[in-house]
Amino acid sequence: MKKVLVLGSMNNLPTCYAADLAALSCEVIQVVGFSKKYHLHDPSNFLSSEQLKKFVVLRIPFFHNFILPWIASVYSFWLSYRLPKGWIPDIVIFNDTYLTLAQYFPASKKIFVPHGGDIETWCGFNGATPEMLAKSMRSAGIFKLMPYRFRYHYISMMMRSFKCGLNLMDGVIYFPVEFTDVTKSIQSYCCQNSIFYWERYDISLEPLSNNSDDFVTPDRKKFRILIPVRFAYMTFPELNDEFNKGSDLILEGLNQFLSTIENPWDFEVVCYEKGGDLANAKALIDTMPLLKQVVTWRSAVPFDQFMLDLKAADFCFDSVGKHWPSAVAAYCLVLGINIGANFKKVRHLLPSNAPHLYNISTVSGVRQALDRAYERKFNQDIDQEVLSDFRDAYSTMNIATKIYRIL
Repeated sequence: MKKVLVLGSMNNLPTCYAADLAALSCEVIQVVGFSKKYHLHDPSNFLSSEQLKKFVVLRIPFFHNFILPWIASVYSFWLSYRLPKGWIPDIVIFNDTYLTLAQYFPASKKIFVPHGGDIETWCGFNGATPEMLAKSMRSAGIFKLMPYRFRYHYISMMMRSFKCGLNLMDGVIYFPVEFTDVTKSIQSYCCQNSIFYWERYDISLEPLSNNSDDFVTPDRKKFRILIPVRFAYMTFPELNDEFNKGSDLILEGLNQFLSTIENPWDFEVVCYEKGGDLANAKALIDTMPLLKQVVTWRSAVPFDQFMLDLKAADFCFDSVGKHWPSAVAAYCLVLGINIGANFKKVRHLLPSNAPHLYNISTVSGVRQALDRAYERKFNQDIDQEVLSDFRDAYSTMNIATKIYRIL
């Protein structure tokens, strides 16, 4: 039986591959460093108890993920103590700051599964420098506790550790090359350094069946609009405006749409309290009386609860700004839920046209999409073959199978 060690769970993608590889009869151990068991990125918030029984989850906490590069040798020693005696992984999948542990697995194949900033910013591909980050991240996480000079030297050490870890990789699994100039740069670097680059744009289909028994048909007296994407349209601590979600465009378009409706109280808008521009977004909504009256604020929720929220939505928004649509959009396409997002960068990844897909990048586009969706009311007559095409195209099992074949 092939042995797979998965280090990290940020954004849940490593957890997807862990579950899929376990389903392919690999012996899988996943290590997570979050001290709170029910952290939003913890596997227990993403998979059912039955799915979690198929592989081992080790919780070896660190105080903060940005501390890991500093304590890498100590953490790796403790990790070796916690792993079964004599257990040597055939392959190690790295995520987030766990990349800085790469040197401690010389005998294993190594694959990096980044979530964004861990490769684009901390490996320096978006032009970030220690000087720039020491200034832009002065109020972020542990960095706000550090004086500038210490912060600068610590960030310099982090960036060197990340790049050294990347250079030890056999492969990188990241977004399609044509997404941005940064992804092109990453792919080019990998080719020059004999690191394979696999494109991925995928979701795990397993969670779709986790909470079917808990699903309650929503109150169809109101048209429910979900805004789960984090609020990011002005503030980018890691200096990458490609992460602009266009949250202001969504809110302004929503307000314009409600102004054309005879009874705006027939709508419910659910927003999640997350993102660097949360305070800015709340201030913006305060200037929009109609929207303010129908908005419900929710704290960020575990994934299984979010799936219940998503299934109860009549319309959902993902990024309409520069950032590509996230896994939220993919789940909507698979489930047949109306989804509005800027699909320009992923148009070639859409297996078929679908009536529940709305391509949006402007305020007027938001308003027009809601007009069309509301005309359909709650009619979700979507060809099941279309939904099946999306399921086949976006399943994480596609990548997991490729990983299995190189073991």
